[in-house]
Amino acid sequence: MKKSIDWDKPIETQKKKPSKIFAVLFAIVVFIIVYAVLSTGKTSPEKVMKSDNEQISIVSMNETLGYDMRTVHAVVKNNSTKLASVISLKSIYYDAAGNIVGTGNGGALNVPAGQSRTVDILSMSVQNPAKYNVEVSMVLFDQ
Repeated sequence: MKKSIDWDKPIETQKKKPSKIFAVLFAIVVFIIVYAVLSTGKTSPEKVMKSDNEQISIVSMNETLGYDMRTVHAVVKNNSTKLASVISLKSIYYDAAGNIVGTGNGGALNVPAGQSRTVDILSMSVQNPAKYNVEVSMVLFDQ
């Protein structure tokens, strides 16, 4: 049966009540947010910074954890006298026995000489690593 609009009443008094679907969707969203917040409480593995390229250095890094995703926020510095047009970083995750259990990639574009930039390195489905390394995997400089 369709509801009809009573044209004699103001529209404000004829508001519909939220449906059950909205309540269920709201509960699901709250559950996902709570799960994501609780999963970020995991301890981070030991971290190691590595750069064989003296022209690019990794100044600092930290890791944030989300639902099935790890993000390493690494600050890189261009120590050269040229514009670094591409800087590519990789993270490698290891278990306690030293086996590789996951990897991630991130990059920065157009980092001026002497400047720093934060690079986010994203990794998916890495479960409980004991440590991770962040390495400069590729650098391209302008001529």
